[in-house]
Amino acid sequence: MQYVVSSPRHRPGGIPKTSTDGSTHQPNGSINHDPDDILTVTDSDNIKTYTVEDAVESLGLGWFQAKIFVIGKLIAAADAMEMMMLAVLSPLVRCEWALNDYQVAFITTAVFIGMGLSAPPLGIVGDKYGRKVVLVMVTLCIGYFGLLTTFSPSFGWMLFLRGMVGVGMGGSPQGFSLNAEYIPSRYRAKLLIFGT
Repeated sequence: MQYVVSSPRHRPGGIPKTSTDGSTHQPNGSINHDPDDILTVTDSDNIKTYTVEDAVESLGLGWFQAKIFVIGKLIAAADAMEMMMLAVLSPLVRCEWALNDYQVAFITTAVFIGMGLSAPPLGIVGDKYGRKVVLVMVTLCIGYFGLLTTFSPSFGWMLFLRGMVGVGMGGSPQGFSLNAEYIPSRYRAKLLIFGT
């Protein structure tokens, strides 16, 4: 039977500090004079520690990975459709608002500026709070601002809203990262290349 022992730094009291007289001081200022209260593991041969990578490798490929793969690829497909939509949108907007060539090009540029500005912070948020949180946020952002783009009253609003769509698109590579983390290593290269 395996037991998982939590680290002292994740317990409410934190890591006790031992003073010179043998008593232990908790981080909150309380003193514990009984050194036996400190968790010690003397027989380390009976405890086996698993990393997430070990768990993924031992479980293998299953429905969970298939579900993540499909969701990640649907998000990538939605991003591709957003970019292809610009090819249809540009000629229509040029005729509707009598735009110059540089103005039409700036609609696409606004998307890439949004992507470039948001990708690093969204990567950090994904590392800290989880990729699923970021994927939900960017999917809502792309959908919401993409819908608002259809109601743009002017060229300035169009640029702003397409830039916000780009902000959402900056976090969509999190789906690729999520797939890479949960697919076992023997299938990883095949599935990630197949899905991109």
